[in-house]
Amino acid sequence: LGYASLVGALGGQFLAFYITRRFGATAFSLTSYLIPVVATVFGVLILGEIVTWGMVVGVVLIGSGVYLINRPGRVVYA
Repeated sequence: LGYASLVGALGGQFLAFYITRRFGATAFSLTSYLIPVVATVFGVLILGEIVTWGMVVGVVLIGSGVYLINRPGRVVYA
């Protein structure tokens, strides 16, 4: 159990560094918004949780926000 936790924690850190180096800080910060979406999907698929309207609304809102930040043609002012 200890090794599994250690591998998961180190793997997550390496993935975070890779995303930041490869895609930039904005892309890395957006991954934190996707954690509840991924947890919901895995909860439904693996644990057999029931999908509620609140879950659907949350996933749609998060997905819309991530799209609006990354949409093509968006002008970024420094």
